[in-house]
Amino acid sequence: MTVAVCCSSLIFRGGATQNDSYRLNCRKRCAYSGLHCLKWFDPSDTLKAMSDYRRVYIPGGCYFFTVVTYRRQAIFADGRNVARLRQAFKAVKAKRPFELTAAVVLPDHLHCIWQLPEGDANYSVRWQMIKTDFSRSMTTEVKADAAKTVWQPRFFEHCIRDEADFQRHLDYIHYNPVKHGLTDSPANWPHSSFRRFVAGGEYPLHWGNAGVPASADFDCE
Repeated sequence: MTVAVCCSSLIFRGGATQNDSYRLNCRKRCAYSGLHCLKWFDPSDTLKAMSDYRRVYIPGGCYFFTVVTYRRQAIFADGRNVARLRQAFKAVKAKRPFELTAAVVLPDHLHCIWQLPEGDANYSVRWQMIKTDFSRSMTTEVKADAAKTVWQPRFFEHCIRDEADFQRHLDYIHYNPVKHGLTDSPANWPHSSFRRFVAGGEYPLHWGNAGVPASADFDCE
């Protein structure tokens, strides 16, 4: 897979100049972002102070996301709920288009990579719409603030920097069911984009069967 470099959306931040800009290849376009703005955090820790966290919004950017269910409930152990989630994605994409490049759904969380349309950086409103659409289809406990106990507040995002970063997160997504002991092979997990990538010639069918690939050996849980 190659990344087409597009400089039409080059953005300079933090006083950078064209000579010292860093181009982020997001598969179809690139943009400059001060990488000091990126901060990894554990999405399962809702008590962690977030006041110093600054999200990175790049029009037309390519992003990796982790979204977790409320108190790690195994909502998606039920295949019917995975189908409801697919429908929520479909409905939101029809209203606010984006490319769902890769995804995996596990019982209590999901990971995915999105490519946003040129000139559009608003992934937050899309996630709000997806969560709301899915929650409406669920019969579950309601909290004091009238919110359903389906999703954990907030989510984790990481702006993909270049082709190597894209491949690393793609591998992480597809190896995740094996990492969590849910299957012995990425190809055997039903709620994943892995087989689509195999069909496209980007993975051998038995990739990930012989242990943790070095590229996927990090933590975004």
